[in-house]
Amino acid sequence: MKFKICGVPVLVSLPFTALLTLFFLMDRTGLASLSVVTVLLHEAAHLIAMAACGVRPRAVRLVVGAVEIVAPTGCLSRRREICVSAAGPMANLLVGGLLCLLSRQGGEGVLQNAAVLQFSFGFFNLLPAEGLDGGSILSTLCEGRFFRLPGIVSAVTLALLTAGGVLLLICCGGGGVLFAAVYLLAAGLLCARSPKRRAAKAAGAEPSV
Repeated sequence: MKFKICGVPVLVSLPFTALLTLFFLMDRTGLASLSVVTVLLHEAAHLIAMAACGVRPRAVRLVVGAVEIVAPTGCLSRRREICVSAAGPMANLLVGGLLCLLSRQGGEGVLQNAAVLQFSFGFFNLLPAEGLDGGSILSTLCEGRFFRLPGIVSAVTLALLTAGGVLLLICCGGGGVLFAAVYLLAAGLLCARSPKRRAAKAAGAEPSV
């Protein structure tokens, strides 16, 4: 499915639509709606940061496991790239802090769950792994020097994340962290093994936030 919002093409993949529909159908706790709001806030912060830098995205792609904001090539300085990448997680952490304060005034339950989701999503995206905002920030900082460092740090981060997910699955029965780690690990390996994608990334073609 493809449409435009304010002149920006938005592409929604069929697997993304199917997975989102299944997520809502299986949810009995209300966390599905809170999760979608959390992601929308995160991506809106990226878009607002881009607009503040005078940049208009070329496209927004909604695919399984990710929302990709495609920015024009070479239009941002290193400092602005870092600001745009950090905008999403910072928005989640700020809103999470606000919700935490509000929940202490008697609004427990939904507000607490929303705060936990905001904090979790914000801190998770700050991890220095490829495919996350933390990984993008590290790559930007190491651009032109220490070019191997982001890949090494990403591999170590994903290994630790996978190990933590396995322990969480064994001890508590929660597979969310393990699923996220496996997904990011697979995406990173596919990117590393694809010469075209690696060359495009090196050339700065179609960077996504």
